[in-house]
Amino acid sequence: MTTVEENSGPVTDPTSDYNIFDPEFVRDPYPTMSEIRESKCPIAHTDRWGGSWFPTRYDDVVAIAQEHEIFTSRSITVTASPLRQAE
Repeated sequence: MTTVEENSGPVTDPTSDYNIFDPEFVRDPYPTMSEIRESKCPIAHTDRWGGSWFPTRYDDVVAIAQEHEIFTSRSITVTASPLRQAE
């Protein structure tokens, strides 16, 4: 089983290792989105939190939304936000 510590470590490359629950990303995801787009990687992927895909360009988001037979959410898993530790 993957631990919170394994999922919440530092991000090394947002095109292959972003963290959707990182407080900085939650507060302002746009710099990360820009970095991914500028790297010529329009759709990023991470294995953190069970894995997810992150399209960053408008045209890709529209295409994915319109191709519901290919990009289905029938077996989607929604990952709960990790519990915050007391400071």
